[in-house]
Amino acid sequence: MKTVRVASSKYDCAAAQLRFIAVSATIPNIEDIATWLDCSPECVLSFGEEYRPVKLEIHVVGYPRSNNDFIFDRNLNFKVFELIRQFSDGRPTLVFCSSRKGASQGAVQIAKDSAHLLSTTRRQTLLEASFRSGDAMLAECIRGGVGFHSAATSFQDRALVEDLFMKELLTALCTTSTLAQGVNLPAHLVIVKSTLYWTSGSGYEEASELDILQMIGRAGRPQFDTSAVAVIMTTQDSRQKWLNILSRKQVIESCLLQNLEEHLVSEIVLGSIADVAQAVLWLKSTFLYTRVKKKPQYYGMKTANTEDIERNLKEICMRDLNELASFGLITMDDDGFTVKATDRGAIMARYYVAVQTIKLFSEVDAQAELCDLLKTLAKATEFRDIRLRVTEKKLLNVVQLRFPLPHPSKVISDAEKIFVLLQAALSNHMFEEWGLKQDTSTVFSCCGRLCCSLIHTQLALRHFEAARNAIKLSQCLRARMWEDSRLVAKQIRVHLVFPSRRCCSWHRRHLCAHSCIERIRHCREATPVGPAPPRSGVRTETDIWQPDSGRRRAAAAAIAERGSKRRLRPPAGNPRRRRRGNRVCALRRLPRSRRRSRPSRLPQKAD
Repeated sequence: MKTVRVASSKYDCAAAQLRFIAVSATIPNIEDIATWLDCSPECVLSFGEEYRPVKLEIHVVGYPRSNNDFIFDRNLNFKVFELIRQFSDGRPTLVFCSSRKGASQGAVQIAKDSAHLLSTTRRQTLLEASFRSGDAMLAECIRGGVGFHSAATSFQDRALVEDLFMKELLTALCTTSTLAQGVNLPAHLVIVKSTLYWTSGSGYEEASELDILQMIGRAGRPQFDTSAVAVIMTTQDSRQKWLNILSRKQVIESCLLQNLEEHLVSEIVLGSIADVAQAVLWLKSTFLYTRVKKKPQYYGMKTANTEDIERNLKEICMRDLNELASFGLITMDDDGFTVKATDRGAIMARYYVAVQTIKLFSEVDAQAELCDLLKTLAKATEFRDIRLRVTEKKLLNVVQLRFPLPHPSKVISDAEKIFVLLQAALSNHMFEEWGLKQDTSTVFSCCGRLCCSLIHTQLALRHFEAARNAIKLSQCLRARMWEDSRLVAKQIRVHLVFPSRRCCSWHRRHLCAHSCIERIRHCREATPVGPAPPRSGVRTETDIWQPDSGRRRAAAAAIAERGSKRRLRPPAGNPRRRRRGNRVCALRRLPRSRRRSRPSRLPQKAD
C-alpha cells in the first residue's frame, strides 16, 4: 500500500486512472484507509457481519488464573473436550494453542478423552493412516481421532493431517496461530485455548486483537454449514475485555514509528527526502498522519491540533535523523536541515538491513577473523523471530563445532542457537528435529543479503582484512561447507559422460567429447548415489570425483582439458589396450591414411 500511495503522489497524471481495491476481513476503520488513499466517501464499500455467508456465534469463557501461567495453559487441556462436546455438534473442530508444545500436548489429551467415541470403521481408517506418519506422537494422536499441526511438523505429516481433517475423519485439530494466516482449513467450531502467548523477555502477554479475529474467522464452512461457533478460553479477569473487543472491534493503528529510521534512510537514498521539511511532508502522506489526527494520545501526542501535530512530527524526524547521523548512515549540514546518505546508508537501503544490524556490522574489528564475523552475523536483528526452545538445547549441545561456544557445550541464548545452526550446516550436520531444520532454512534465507552488506560495510570502513574474511564467510555460506572441507566436490552435481569403444569413428568420438563438456556445463540435476544407468554409445560414470582415486581425478581433468581443443588425441601407450583401472576407455588407433605425421623422439645421427 505504501508503494501504491507513493506512486500516486509522484505521478498525478496517472493517479486518476488507478483503481484501488482494499480487501480485508479484519479492518474495521476502512474510512481511514480511504482517507489515506484520497478516495472519495461514495467509493467506499463496507460489508459487515450481515453479509457473512455463515452466521458466527461467539462465546468467551473465563477460568480462574493460577499463579503460574504455564500451569494455567496446561490445565486448559482438560477442559477443551467438554467444549467440543457442547458446541461442535459432531463436526470438525479447530483448537488454536499458544505454542507448538501446547498443541501437541492438547492433542494427546483430547485423543485420550475422545477415543471411545470412534466407530469401528473410522478407527480402522485412522489406524491405516497413522502408519504414514513419521512422528510417533502424531501417529498415536491420529489413532485417537485427533491431530496437531505446527511449524515443527514435517510437510508430509502436515499434508496427511490436512487431508484427514478435510475428510472429517479427525474429531479435532490442534494447531498454532500460523494456520490462521494462510492454510485454508475452515471448521464448524473454533476454540482459542488461552489468549496468553509467550514472548521472549516479557513472559506471557495477551494476544493481539487481530490475531484472535483471524483465528475465529476460520469458523464456518459455506459449503457445508449454515452456522458456526467460536469459543475463546481466557482468564476471568480478561473475559470482559474480550467481550468488549469483539463487540466494538479494535481499529487498525499505524506501526511506522517502530521502524521510522529504516524508512527515512530508504527515502533519503531514493532522493525523496533532502531536508527536514521534506521529511515532515513525507510523513504527512503516510497512514500514520491519518491516525494521529484522530487518536494523538496513542502516539504520544497531547492534542489533535494540526500545528502541534506537525511540530511533534518535526521533532520526531530531527531525533531520528540525528541518531542516524551519529551512526554514520547519513550526513547533515551545519544547520542540521540538509541530509544526504553515506555509503553505509546506501548499503543498508540496498540490502534491506535494519539499523541495529548495520550498526553491529560497523563495530566489527578491522582484523576480525572468521569466528568473529560468524558471531556478529548470528546477532543480527533479522533473526529476532528465531527463539531457543528448551527441547532443542540437548540437540544443539551435541553438535561438533569448529568454533566453540563461550560456555562449553551449553547453548543459552538465541544468538548462540543461530551460531550453532550455521556451524552445523557448514559441517554437514543433519538435524532430525523438524523445527531446527526450518530454523536453519530461515537463517540461510537471510544470510545472502546480510553477508553482502557485511562485506560492503567493511570495504566502506577500509577494513580490508575483515572484508576478506567476510568474503570467505559468504562463500562458505553459499556452498554450505567450510573453505577447507574435504567435501568440496559435493558442489558439483553433474553426470560425467565419456566416449566408449562403441563409437564407430574418430569423428563421432570427437563430437561425443564436446557434448560431454556441454553436459557438464549445463546439467543441473542432482548426482545420484552410485553409477547411472548406461546409455547407447556412451559410458556414464558418476564417481569420477571421489577423492579416493587419484587416477580418476587425473583422467577427468585430462578429458575436460582435451574437450576445449580442436581434436581429441588418443592416450599415450598402446591405443588398443583397454585400461580397466581408470574407467576411461582408450580410443582406437586411426587408420594409417589419417594419422598425423610426428617427428621422431630419437636423437638424429650426424652425417
